Amino acid sequence: YVVMGAPIIIDDGDAGFITTGAWATSQGQAVSVPGDPATVKEIAIYNTAYGNDVTEAPGGTGGANVARWTFDGLEDGTYLVAARWPSGSGITGASARYALYDGSVSVANTVAIATSLNHFQAPNDFTADGVSWERLETVEIRNGRLIVELTDAGNADFNRMLADAVRV
Repeated sequence: YVVMGAPIIIDDGDAGFITTGAWATSQGQAVSVPGDPATVKEIAIYNTAYGNDVTEAPGGTGGANVARWTFDGLEDGTYLVAARWPSGSGITGASARYALYDGSVSVANTVAIATSLNHFQAPNDFTADGVSWERLETVEIRNGRLIVELTDAGNADFNRMLADAVRV
């Protein structure tokens, strides 16, 4: 297969990223400074999150917490879709459910669903752009737009969702 064009990355906080539900963004901090000690979580985010931040939500809301990355203006063709999330001490994740849509969010436009990604483990399928990525799926896009959604549908109350960056 041929993957189309140069890679495009949308990080949480970039244009093309939105959330619904109870999400909050956490920033990373490399070291403690006077009056502002770096927490274990802030150091882990600094060292492992794309763009030095991550957007988090509690699980167990039955799908009410949704993070969405929208890639517009894509040429029709085949795309390798990958995601990344921070890992390390102070960061907990969940079993993640990603859905990929061609054009708009609907059952008819679903091109892939990745349901077994474990946010407890660091992404490790390939390295590009200076970081490790986890492959979601290779998909055919025919409508110029790819939408990637991360939801807490089916997750237990104690699970946490981590939305960081998606790459096509």
